Amino acid sequence: MTQTVSGSNTNQRQMRGVDSFATGVVAILLASVLQRVLGLGRNLGFCTFLSDDELGKWALANGFFVIAAPIVALGLPGSFGKFVEHFRQQGCLGQYIRRVIFVCTLAIVAFVLVMVAVPQWMSRFLYGELTEFSVIFWTAITLATVTGFNIVYELVISLRLVRVSSVMQFLNVAVFALVGVLAIWHFETWVVLLPSYAIACTVATIPGIWSLSINARDVFQTSAPMPVRRMWSRIASFAIMLWLANLLSNLFELSDRYMLLHLCHGGQEQGQSLVGQFYCGRIIPNLLAGLALVFFSMILPYLSLDWEDKRFESIRRRMNNVLTTMAIAFTGGSALALAAAPLLFQWGLGGRFSQGESILALSLVQTIWGSISLIASAYLMCAEKGRQNTLLLAAAVVLNIVLNWPLIYYFDLFGSVVATAIANLLLMLATMWRVHREGCQLGARTLALCLAPIILVTGAGCSLACLLILTVLAGRTNWVLSSDDRKWLDGEITPRLRAWKLPIESLWPRTSPIQFKLDAQASACQD
Repeated sequence: MTQTVSGSNTNQRQMRGVDSFATGVVAILLASVLQRVLGLGRNLGFCTFLSDDELGKWALANGFFVIAAPIVALGLPGSFGKFVEHFRQQGCLGQYIRRVIFVCTLAIVAFVLVMVAVPQWMSRFLYGELTEFSVIFWTAITLATVTGFNIVYELVISLRLVRVSSVMQFLNVAVFALVGVLAIWHFETWVVLLPSYAIACTVATIPGIWSLSINARDVFQTSAPMPVRRMWSRIASFAIMLWLANLLSNLFELSDRYMLLHLCHGGQEQGQSLVGQFYCGRIIPNLLAGLALVFFSMILPYLSLDWEDKRFESIRRRMNNVLTTMAIAFTGGSALALAAAPLLFQWGLGGRFSQGESILALSLVQTIWGSISLIASAYLMCAEKGRQNTLLLAAAVVLNIVLNWPLIYYFDLFGSVVATAIANLLLMLATMWRVHREGCQLGARTLALCLAPIILVTGAGCSLACLLILTVLAGRTNWVLSSDDRKWLDGEITPRLRAWKLPIESLWPRTSPIQFKLDAQASACQD
């Protein structure tokens, strides 16, 4: 086993651009800031140039891409994060990657052909009405490019080429923002967003393919052939569970908007308008959800590396620190978003989406809880406990539908958000419980901080005050973060800051002002 791991490390040194976990986090955060700004501008442009019902149609199309892309690829690209390191150490990484890509390509072609063969049925299913053939054609083409982008992205990030994956994500958002907004401004129809998105996914795939071609000798090499049956039996159950998890997660995400479309009192037209309001109210929460999805894709390869090398204590520490940091950072960002919300909705959108503004706080809360659930589930996938994760998601989907049905009937849009928030809270608690039971002990502080986003419903001012207190406690006491946690974060982050010419020795003040004064008095007495 020692020789195998040593060989694995040699391959890692030969790979160009492999990033440490901390470097990956910094790269993703820097790229994400730019992505979120561009994404926010793009969505504001969509809301400005599209009517409510057209915005609702794009929301339905975008939701279809989210839910269909993992289905089309049979969940196989998601297995890269778990099995790239495993098959690298077995010496058959090249065979594994080539076989997965070949099967995914066949599945994409077959799915596209089915879509264009039954355009009327697809139009009714996706958009609730008959549309022109060109709409379904471009929907199919865009789905193919989205799936192709996902395959390359998952492979790149599973190889821990995090900076390359960050460039891919940034290009996807930037190109779509530029092409999409210009297209709807010129053509004045939501349909042009389909080819615009296809162009963005195609352009964003280029850096990933280029990076893989540079590392082709190391990535696609095979020194120990793996029988086909043995390989598929190793990944089949994981891929199926991941496929089901993606399906259920996307159903959970999309069930409320489709129920709004069909269950609201005003009929289909009113339903499309509410979906448009819902989409606008989810602009900022979706930025957090997208960031959480990127973190999930990034953290799984690092957990798998530690898992293969039997470093279970490192996994436990990493999971606790990532969950607590995410809870604090997402809650802080959400509080700032609430403070800026009137400027966004009243000035930027001219007050057109007042219902979207009214659900923002609770939408942020439910998104943070859902994001924490997603990151926590990375441990279950790493431990190959995908069946447990799937059962939890299935229960959450059922609960979400059961709660949405009466609450939408009586309270329309607000009822939908309340139902989904409750379902996300219970899913988060259940996922953290299973992670704890499966050997990754999560502390009471981690649980408390993961519940903290509920303060957002009190408003921006109170939330920011609470977060300021929480930040002070994290740096000055062991109530929020332990001294070991602070040392670990210092060791991971400050070397990168010093490499960028930032002379920071520690993220935390070594002593409080009171303690500094006492130390000075003691020193004076000794003198």
